[in-house]
Amino acid sequence: MIPALIEKEKQLKEEMKTESLRVLAFRTDGRLAFFYLRNKRLMCFDIEDEAGPAVGDICLARVSNTLPDIGAAYLDAGYKDKVFLDIKNRKNIILADREYDGKLRPGDVLAVKVRALPKAGKKARVIPAPEIEKDSYIHKNAPCMLRSGRKALEKSIRNVLEETDARWYTEDQTLYEEAVKLTGGKNDRILLYDDERISLKTLFDLRNAVKRVLSRKVNLPCGGELVFDETEAMNVVDVNSASFVNDKGDPEASLLKLNKEAATETAYQILCRGISGIILIDFVNMKDAESETILLAFLQEELDRLGTRAVAEDITKLGIAEVSRPRSGRKFSEFRTFLDSNILI
Repeated sequence: MIPALIEKEKQLKEEMKTESLRVLAFRTDGRLAFFYLRNKRLMCFDIEDEAGPAVGDICLARVSNTLPDIGAAYLDAGYKDKVFLDIKNRKNIILADREYDGKLRPGDVLAVKVRALPKAGKKARVIPAPEIEKDSYIHKNAPCMLRSGRKALEKSIRNVLEETDARWYTEDQTLYEEAVKLTGGKNDRILLYDDERISLKTLFDLRNAVKRVLSRKVNLPCGGELVFDETEAMNVVDVNSASFVNDKGDPEASLLKLNKEAATETAYQILCRGISGIILIDFVNMKDAESETILLAFLQEELDRLGTRAVAEDITKLGIAEVSRPRSGRKFSEFRTFLDSNILI
């Protein structure tokens, strides 16, 4: 192998095991997808529909039909599907063509902001956007975009440039050019990957990183395992001892070690899966109350270390830790079909 290829092979091996942030960017199936990795491990993600609504979009929309019985309306905001506006008790509605009298009529035009994306058969939800001055859109034709909320690309570039040694990769020439434009010119940490010998997904073992986050069961190094289940009201994590071998000399310390390892992995999974709301973690039972106090504090430290904004509230008498986390974006599992068709192939 010639020296240039030897050096390139060395660099590729270093990339695969680095702890520095690596962002892999893809444009596929009408979406932009950004995967944030460290040492081939998925830390978080951003998947954005280029054609559909994005949270934060502000549009000039036209009322299609009203639902007076429930105080709502469907609007044409320029997307493929209509959006849903709840008008009950709202006093901040500003119409483009008339004074608002507490009722919407088909044909009315107003500025709205996307608050929630379509989910489980429901339309995207919007709210009034009074922060947009009426004079700025009074002469525009509805529907049209007033301000885009699509910021995944910009966010990915910003995160890379803010961290020393971080790098951003894509195989897409157009996406690369858009990234370069955002940085104001070529940057040695914004890279177009074009090695024909090995794909970007393979280089960083992205398929296995994604599978680990989509899997119902996650194995722990100590032999234990985590099992993730989701209900309508909450998310449940069951910690099983599985093939873990307890230390008969000090079983309590051994179980605490197992539970700490489970707490570290659970905090990571909460972050990268995008789990929010009420989260119950069924740790392996320990006899000592002090061990539970230590475990709860350790769990909170792990949640804080990863910046999850989650709070470990308490451990019940049954040894179940109660965790709460505010909603922050969509769950990774919601993109299962997209990931199966575009990333895991």
